Amino acid sequence: MEKVIFGQVGKLKPDMVETYRNLHAQAWPEVLQTIADCNLRNYSIFLRGNTVFAYFEYIGHDYDADMEKMARDPVTQKWWPHTHPCFDRFAMGPDSEFYQDMERIFHCEQGESNMGYGKKVWIFPDAELPPVGVNLIPGHESIIITNTCDEVANIKITLFYPDKEPVSFCTDYIEAQGSMLFDCNKMQWDKDLCAPAACPDGQR
Repeated sequence: MEKVIFGQVGKLKPDMVETYRNLHAQAWPEVLQTIADCNLRNYSIFLRGNTVFAYFEYIGHDYDADMEKMARDPVTQKWWPHTHPCFDRFAMGPDSEFYQDMERIFHCEQGESNMGYGKKVWIFPDAELPPVGVNLIPGHESIIITNTCDEVANIKITLFYPDKEPVSFCTDYIEAQGSMLFDCNKMQWDKDLCAPAACPDGQR
C-alpha cells in the first residue's frame, strides 16, 4: 500500500497542556512499539497554545483494522486514560471526540536521489559554546553545511535554548557543490565559505 499521510488537530484543556506535554516527554516504550506495530511512522505532535496538531504516515494495508488493533492493546488502554482527559472533547466537531482529521491541500516530497548525502532536516543536540581561545585560531563552535546537490540550496538554522525563545538564521543560498560555515560564537554565516571550491570531493 502506498504511504498515506495524516494531519489531525485537537484542543486541550488550558490547565492540562503541561500535563499532556510531560506525558509525551516520557512516552511509554510499549505504546511507542504498538504505534510501530500498527504501521504508523514519523509520528509527531505539535503544540501551539492549547491547540495540538498530530502528523503521521500510515504504511499498512488496512487502517481501520490497525486502529482496532491499537485499541485492543492492553498497555495503550492504560495510556489513554492519562492522555484523553487532557482534551477538550468534541471541541473540533460533534464527530471528533479528541482529534479531527484534516484535509491535505498540498504535498511536495523530493525523491531520495535529489537529497544528496543527508536529509532535509538535521538536528545537532550538542551546541555548548567553548571559551574563546587565545591562539592564532580562537576556539569556537561552528556548523559547516555542504550542499552536495546540483542545485542551489536555501538553508535555515534554528537554535533552541532551555531558557528563552528559539532564534533562527537564514542564508539566501549555498551554491551547488558548495559549503557554508555558521559561526555559533558570532551567530552569523561566513560568506567566505560559499563557493564550490570550498567543497573538495575529499571532504564530503
